[in-house]
Amino acid sequence: MGGISYYLEPIVKKWVNPGPKTKIISCISICILFVLSYLIINFAGSQSYLHLHLLYLTIIIAALIFKLPGGVVAGSIGGLILGPLMSWQMTGSIYNLNNWLGRAFLAIIVGFFSGIILDILSEKINQLAQQGYYNQITELPNRQNLHMKLDRIINLKKGNNKRFVLLVISIENFADIFNMIGYQQSDSFLRKVKQYLLKHLNENGELYHAHNNKFNILLLNHDKSTALKRAKEYSSFLQEPVLFNGIPIYLKTSIGLAAYPEHSQTGEEIINKAYIAMDKARSNSLDYRWYHKNLDKKSKHNFLLLGDVKKALREDEFELHYQPKINSVENEVIGLKALIRWDYPGRGYIPPNQFIPQVEQTGLINHLTIWVLEQAIKDWRKMKKDSYEVKISINISARDLQDPDFVGNIKEILKKYDINPSFLEFEITERDIMNRFSQTKEVLNQIVKLGIDISLDDFGTGHSSLAYLKYLPTKSIKIDRAFIKDILIDDKDKAITEAAIKMAHSLDKTVVAEGVENQQSIDLLRGMDCDIVQGYYISKPKPLSEIKKWFETEEFKV
Repeated sequence: MGGISYYLEPIVKKWVNPGPKTKIISCISICILFVLSYLIINFAGSQSYLHLHLLYLTIIIAALIFKLPGGVVAGSIGGLILGPLMSWQMTGSIYNLNNWLGRAFLAIIVGFFSGIILDILSEKINQLAQQGYYNQITELPNRQNLHMKLDRIINLKKGNNKRFVLLVISIENFADIFNMIGYQQSDSFLRKVKQYLLKHLNENGELYHAHNNKFNILLLNHDKSTALKRAKEYSSFLQEPVLFNGIPIYLKTSIGLAAYPEHSQTGEEIINKAYIAMDKARSNSLDYRWYHKNLDKKSKHNFLLLGDVKKALREDEFELHYQPKINSVENEVIGLKALIRWDYPGRGYIPPNQFIPQVEQTGLINHLTIWVLEQAIKDWRKMKKDSYEVKISINISARDLQDPDFVGNIKEILKKYDINPSFLEFEITERDIMNRFSQTKEVLNQIVKLGIDISLDDFGTGHSSLAYLKYLPTKSIKIDRAFIKDILIDDKDKAITEAAIKMAHSLDKTVVAEGVENQQSIDLLRGMDCDIVQGYYISKPKPLSEIKKWFETEEFKV
């Protein structure tokens, strides 16, 4: 933080909520002003001219510092000075009682109204400060407050050996909890989490609420070993359920840590590095992670990579590879899964898992999805000329469904290429569907009305309720490869897969098993009445030219 607000904020804070030391100094200063006012007015020999306003100015200053009580008390003192202590006019005649009382009353009125006005102003400023520096739901200091706090600590601590550590705690399953308890209960739940965290806060810790699902803990006078010990303790108690309305709710959290002065000399950088460490903990499924400069290098690499995505879209560096989907009973190719590949100049192919997760966090995913859709349609038209008409499946993300232009863009593309939409299928993960369920469901319904099928991808790895499935316009579900790869040796995976197939069929949905790696798995899945299989045993993803050759040489029917 910086600028004028950085210097004004502590001054305004001391005025709105002055401490005992400030009050004592102010009281002494006001008394001195009263004495000076008395001397100036008295030596001038009159209460009739400009000097008299010095007294009113002192009363207003008292009201400014002590609000209404200060204004009234100062007005009363001013009235006393105007009366018994200063009772002679310039002509040498004495003021009468009515004249003195009138001036005393005027002084009290000035103090009274000054106090009321400044009381109201103070309250308004206090409210604005609360809104600007405190989370309105939990009433905890927010990220802006944290920025100012860190900068102030750093400025105060320059030149000595004191230190602090910042923790970022991210509730990873907040969206799932939000969908489960509903919008109306979410604020109460956040306040419950606040109480839960405060309960375990030590005396050198300060709690901040940076964002909906992110809290910060500032550990003062902590080094790396003690901070990591605290992070381990937080991670441990956060694994215990939060009791909300009598229901135990489990939190899935990731914690990142960054320290001053090891990692940076500015508050903003400390916060950013703690977030980088938290992201690394999340991506590696760790409970907590201490920041290291190598993490920053990866973060910068990802940022540069995102910048290259725009160029790659312009210069046609992306291409689609296709993986066949086979009817398990008739050995017939019934579809192709389109998978994006990036042929990066000078580096070769970049795996999707190195850029898709980053792109999905930005608006670039919308452009990338539209490119994939158009390219898949172009490739489908080429295959149609060779008499290969199969359904093509592409992935869409939660951000696509949140784009207000998404459905309109699909309509324009369908019209542009004059394609039968029944040859298209959109796959979306279980987690993405659960994110803003009502909005997602509405957009999916609009897509289905266009004639495009919807498939629920990675089924079994998310946190959705099975009850939601009956409300979704999905035509098929894809059982995640995590359950398929060990299906021959793991009885639990086998039982889960069989149960999922039966459940899907009872809801009139087709089942796809992905990650098939041998014939025995296909035979077992066929015995479970699994409809469609997909995996490397059948074929690796191939570019369009190779997939057409595969059609001609393999034993599978098209």
